[in-house]
Amino acid sequence: MDAAECDGGGGACTEAIAQVDLTANVRRSTVEDRKIVARIEGSDPELKDEAVIVSAHYDHNGAEGSQIHEVFRDLGIAFAAVLVLIYVLVVGWFQSLITPLVIMAAIPFSLVGILSAHGLLNAFFTATTMIGFIAGAGIVVRNSIILVDFIELRVSQGMDLRQAVIDAGAVRFRPMLLTAAAVVAGSVVILFDPIFRGLAIALMAGEIASLLLSRMTVPVISYMLNSRGGNAS
Repeated sequence: MDAAECDGGGGACTEAIAQVDLTANVRRSTVEDRKIVARIEGSDPELKDEAVIVSAHYDHNGAEGSQIHEVFRDLGIAFAAVLVLIYVLVVGWFQSLITPLVIMAAIPFSLVGILSAHGLLNAFFTATTMIGFIAGAGIVVRNSIILVDFIELRVSQGMDLRQAVIDAGAVRFRPMLLTAAAVVAGSVVILFDPIFRGLAIALMAGEIASLLLSRMTVPVISYMLNSRGGNAS
């Protein structure tokens, strides 16, 4: 803002420049906050045309950033606990320490789809995205279980391991596809919600990516491990 100072004797007035100090916690990721940062850094032409000196301090990793860090930390701990619980349950079912690792190998495949979908849709990886990733891990494991269980069942019936692996990818693909379709259909309703959009993207993209990748990789990994154990003909 401008101000004028004149001497008492009616002489010429001199223009004074006011100094403004601003302090704020802003994020560069949002449109409004980018405008604030632009004004603070003096890149706004409206401010350049005015006799204003802006001395500002902004912190885009302030209190809000600390809260986000704590949320993701807690979700990471929860995800680790979920992985341990899944491993223990699958060990109890298959009576093997290696088979659960084969089954859980499909979990990272969902992350491939999640990150790709967020990039294509220009969406942020939020806390709800992480929740969707954790929730989708159970569905991904379920798909892997029906593949591995089918292979072991056929091998126990006398089928060749190689043929059992091939049949698993073909026969079990339909129930896996129906599961993925149900997840996608249920997630569409919250896809356009500004809060739960990340959750919807994580469930939809994670399930689709896992469906396509785990169908091929899980049987192959199972074949490699079982063939080393002497089960292949």
